[in-house]
Amino acid sequence: MRKISTIYVKELEDIDELIDDKKIMPLWIKKIIYLVRKIFCLIKIDKNNICILPYKELKNKYLIEIIIDKLLRKNKTIILSKKLKTNKLFMEKFKSVKKEKIESKELCNHLMINILNYVCTLLNLELCTQDVTILVKNLTLDNKKIIMNIANLSKRISIVTNNITNFGQLEKELNEKYGIAILISNNRKKSILKSRIILNLDFNEKDINKYNMNPKAVIINIKEKANIYAKYFEGINILNYEISFDYYKINCPYQLYEKFDRKEVYESFLAPLNNKKIVESNLNIINLIGKNGIIQKQEFTKHKFN
Repeated sequence: MRKISTIYVKELEDIDELIDDKKIMPLWIKKIIYLVRKIFCLIKIDKNNICILPYKELKNKYLIEIIIDKLLRKNKTIILSKKLKTNKLFMEKFKSVKKEKIESKELCNHLMINILNYVCTLLNLELCTQDVTILVKNLTLDNKKIIMNIANLSKRISIVTNNITNFGQLEKELNEKYGIAILISNNRKKSILKSRIILNLDFNEKDINKYNMNPKAVIINIKEKANIYAKYFEGINILNYEISFDYYKINCPYQLYEKFDRKEVYESFLAPLNNKKIVESNLNIINLIGKNGIIQKQEFTKHKFN
């Protein structure tokens, strides 16, 4: 069930969006309604909690400030349309006043194994045969669950961290409960130099670029987005992902499914998340995103490790 404290904000596509459902009226009246809403910046919220701005393009910074102020006064979680997120002027102002993270990471925590399996499938590999290197500083509950799951599903894991003492208990637990031995290190020259699949949980861009890495590595930087600056690196750096799901099963309007980031919409309908909800909604990873957009599947097909 969708959180009623969420609003979905989009720019105008057609003046009929500003007219109440099933209301038939002459075009000239519709144009007057549109003009009045545009002049006085009157936002409309429809039955699906979609907040429709009476503008097709927003370029005036003062108008943008007025709109953002109106949105924030509603004291609700704000999800912006994909188109609105491409408006640099709007996003700069929005991020300057919206202090908390715009995108939640809850779904990412639940889907980390799905993402790893998807990567392995594209590489024509099986996760159970692979060594996975995990970059992690903080042993949060979410990070611990991810590490435990990967340790049980992969061939072997290595943990690279600058807080080695914090991971001693986890190392002991994996060994005693599951008979799994893990390598924990922080050698910047050698820790990930031969790693083929690297999962970055919370290293920032500065942290990760301190390490020498396999030039052909596949790096999953989804929780903490980080570009790789090493000139020799010619591997694959994954920064985001796209999903599909059965929007009928969660009563999600198609307009939300198509016009907004599906991950954000999904969470707004189903949070708090659990594996049962994810399975029942037929959620799938459909694309991986790099610095230049969607990473074409043939990039993985032709990708060869040294």
